[in-house]
Amino acid sequence: MLIVYYSTHYLLKYTLKNFASGESDAVTVDWVALTAADVELGLVIMAATRPAVNTLSGSIANAITDATPSAGEAGGGSGGGD
Repeated sequence: MLIVYYSTHYLLKYTLKNFASGESDAVTVDWVALTAADVELGLVIMAATRPAVNTLSGSIANAITDATPSAGEAGGGSGGGD
């Protein structure tokens, strides 16, 4: 019974030690690579949608500029009544 405990304890300790020392740099590299890919994907999406966003915002700005207020909103009051 003692031999099984010792060998299991040693195996677990050895495995955790190797994992902690061998994988930490790989995890950091993977994290940096994934983060860089996310940033690049965001930039590509932004570049692809920028013309459409500019066109749409121009259309909205023109619609707001050309809009005429209705008779009830001409005074600029809060609309609470008397």
